[in-house]
Order: sequence, then C-alpha cells, then structure tokens
Amino acid sequence: MKIALRISLFLVLFFGLERLIRTQTCGFRIDKTIAEYPYNPSWELGETPLPKELNQPFYFLGSGAQTYSFIGQDQTTVLKLFKHYHCWPSSRVLKKLPGSWKAIAKREERMKSIFDSVLLAYKKLPQETQIFHLSLIPKLSHPSIVIYDKIGIRYIIDLKQTPFVLQKKVQPLYPYLQEHPDEAKAIISSFFACLRHRNSLGIANSDNHVGRNFGVWENKVVQFDIGSYFLGEPSEQNSAEFEQWIIKNRPDLKEYFHENRL
Repeated sequence: MKIALRISLFLVLFFGLERLIRTQTCGFRIDKTIAEYPYNPSWELGETPLPKELNQPFYFLGSGAQTYSFIGQDQTTVLKLFKHYHCWPSSRVLKKLPGSWKAIAKREERMKSIFDSVLLAYKKLPQETQIFHLSLIPKLSHPSIVIYDKIGIRYIIDLKQTPFVLQKKVQPLYPYLQEHPDEAKAIISSFFACLRHRNSLGIANSDNHVGRNFGVWENKVVQFDIGSYFLGEPSEQNSAEFEQWIIKNRPDLKEYFHENRL
C-alpha cells in the first residue's frame, strides 16, 4: 500500500511539474522545432543568401497554432520556428512504436498543409505578409543561432535541422487603430486592398480571425499569420469580424467601411 501511495505521489508531482514548466514556457522545446519529415522537392527554394538579420539573438515573443515566434534584438525582425508536433511523443519516438503509422501520416499531412501555405505566402504574397526569408528544407550552409525562451533560458538552434521564417515585426491591427485614430480610413482601405490582391490570385484563408492575424507595417495592412492559406475560391472572409469592431469602436466609419468592403 505504501509503495502504491509513493508511486501515485511521484506521478502527481512529476506531471504537475511538467505541466507547470509547459505553462511557464508556452510548451516550447527544442525537439519540437526539428524537422523529421520526408524531403519534398516542392519546398525547395535553392541556395538563397542568408539575411544579416540572423546575426543577432532572438527572444520569445509568442506561441501560435503552428509556430513559436521570437523577436530579434533589433525589435524589427520576427523569427518563426514551426511546431512539428503538439504533444509527446516526438515523431522520432513515434516511428519506433508499433501501429503508429496513422499518427505519423496525420502529422506529415498537417505539416505539408502548413508548409504549402507558407510557401504560397512567400512566393505570391510577400508584401501582404512581410516574409523576407523562408527555409523549409534546412541546408548545410545554415548557421546556429541563439534564442531565449519565455523564462529567459538560452538555447542554441541549429538551422541545419530547423525550418524557419523571417518576417517584419508588425503592430496588431486593432491596437494600431486605437493608437492612430486619424489613420483609420487609410487602414480600412489597405485592409481591403490586401484581401482583393489575395483573392485576385485565387488564394483563400481558412482562419477568419482579424484580431490575431492582421497587423500594420509602415502604414500598410499585413497578414502576419501565414499558416492557413490555400488555393481556393475568393470570398469576403475576414470582413465580418472587422465590421463588428468598427461598429463598436468607430461607428463614424461604418459607412466608409461598407463603401470599401469587397
């Protein structure tokens, strides 16, 4: 009985500590960022020059559905590292377990969807997403860089094993509008110009949340979330939520919003 109690207590403490660490670090672990998927030639971009922005430390910025984000010391560069899985075990471990092929196939399909989305953004929508460097297939020429997690722990990330994205740092859309009320009309026009250009290319997006996906960079609207693009029918997606924000916070611009919408 005492042994069972000790084991139970150990398990409670172990999983409680693991949960606490995961909460404090937003679940970040180095092994989650390492690519473990078959080579796909469609993701090949050739030997593109590495930007000078990689020559700096990066600090934890946030955790999204598909990536961890880090802000450069220059405060203008965002490094995104892909989450190759959300829950333990890693794909490397999973491949050694019997009957795991379905789970592995599901993870690989998920990553293909994300990588295809980011590739669309990089090739077709560089201005609308402000991606200025992308590596989906790590190269031997790639360096190691320094990053710091949410609680300040220092790590060395080997980019020879880790796909990554570099974007310009943008200010979230709604806070920007609140801080710059005189620019609201220009931002509304830029928002719909962004959507129109995307639609003209036959690119759709499965995530319609404006608040967590759009921002402003140099007075232009940018969609900084890049993991949900796909080739599809143009639509009026995203405008409904934005309209509700306008009605609540800037009712004086409701008519202008309707005049500019898709």
